Amino acid sequence: MNKYADLEIRILDKQAQGYPVEITFNGEQEFPRGFLDPAARPEINKLKPRETGAKLFAWLMSDARLRDAWAGSKGQQPLRRIRLRIDAAAPELHALPWELLRDSVDGAELTADDSTPFSRYLAGQWLAGSPILKRPVRMLVAIANPSNLAARGLQEVRADDKWEGLRAALGSNPDIEMTRLPEP
Repeated sequence: MNKYADLEIRILDKQAQGYPVEITFNGEQEFPRGFLDPAARPEINKLKPRETGAKLFAWLMSDARLRDAWAGSKGQQPLRRIRLRIDAAAPELHALPWELLRDSVDGAELTADDSTPFSRYLAGQWLAGSPILKRPVRMLVAIANPSNLAARGLQEVRADDKWEGLRAALGSNPDIEMTRLPEP
């Protein structure tokens, strides 16, 4: 089984030098803080997602300290679970398509690569919920499959294959009941 390292990238509220960016590797190794220059924010072109993803990545890693942190974590572990946390006080950054991130050095699509599972979330105080005791656990599964992916230069989603893969992964576990949400 593959072992993934945790790489958390935190973008904080804008300060005089720009947006502070902190990178933590495996919850232990903290790299020196870098900054995103708001004036260097790239132009977003929805018709060119690959180019946009490369520009966003180049902007995110424009500070030498952040590039060094990225290279250092990449050298330590090629399998990295990447979590992007953006401060709630920076709503202008939430509107950017971070899911398009593409490493401008090696061209890897970070958010679509098996070696770098990606998620982004809003920073906040979260209280852990109580465990689900009632069985079976009921899951409603929605599989996004926009009809215009090819027009945007993106690969088609095989929704039926995704559904079957999920069913195969969970097997015949009697404690899990799945319902697939029909496509609109």
